[in-house]
Amino acid sequence: MAFSWQLIIISGFAVASLTANIVFLIGGMTPTTKDIALYRVNVTLLADGLQKLALLDSGHAADLPRAELPTYWYWGMSGICDVFQETGKTRCRRAFPPTQNLLGVLEESLRDRLSSDQEQLTNDTVASWRTALDNIDPSRLVDKEAKYAGQLKASVALAILACILNCATPLLAWWLLRRSTTWPSYILSLVSHVIAIVAGALALLAMRDGMHPLLDTSEHAGLAILVLFVGAGLPLAVPIIAVLLLCVLGVLSSSDSGRIDLVHKNRRLGTYRLNRV
Repeated sequence: MAFSWQLIIISGFAVASLTANIVFLIGGMTPTTKDIALYRVNVTLLADGLQKLALLDSGHAADLPRAELPTYWYWGMSGICDVFQETGKTRCRRAFPPTQNLLGVLEESLRDRLSSDQEQLTNDTVASWRTALDNIDPSRLVDKEAKYAGQLKASVALAILACILNCATPLLAWWLLRRSTTWPSYILSLVSHVIAIVAGALALLAMRDGMHPLLDTSEHAGLAILVLFVGAGLPLAVPIIAVLLLCVLGVLSSSDSGRIDLVHKNRRLGTYRLNRV
């Protein structure tokens, strides 16, 4: 019976971690998953920030048209979503993992919204943004694109590996139960949770090399990161909390035992003094 409960616990933790990893990976794939984002960028604040940087680095003022652009760009692990706050519409483009190339995101966003007979408007808008980016020191944004892409790809690879291990852990536990041992499945479960947490940490590092820390135009960690850390961290936190509770109970128990011994000693001492009298 004890072994069956171990299988239930191991399987439960594996399902929780697997769910968190899948949710982390599907963010930005469709409008229904746009809120499961790594972060979002306010396009108006982004344009204002780029204009200031262009003026600071080159001394040339830049005009960045944004009338046809969305209110926010949501970066998820499986795509980028355009959110138009005034109309309530959301459009998403799948990219796994998403790019940080601003001109590419801009052009795709315009082509998704504008019709083919407005090609000139698209080209003019992209050209204006390209001129502004050319006037900004490459070390601020452009040079970080490769690092961002590498860290995000590593995060994706680790999250997928964690999913595979999450699926394998209950099967391994069930197979080992027939041999009256389960400790290898606990180790595999621990490894999968640690890998998932590392995947989340790499995603945070990638965000540090994005545009939002420089311009301060976005939320620094979205729902995707939170879900991953909770789902992968909870199975690690439960044993730690259990050990801490046992330690506290042990201290309280030893303290109560000490008080009881002291009471008995005082009672014996009082009886001895009474007999002497």
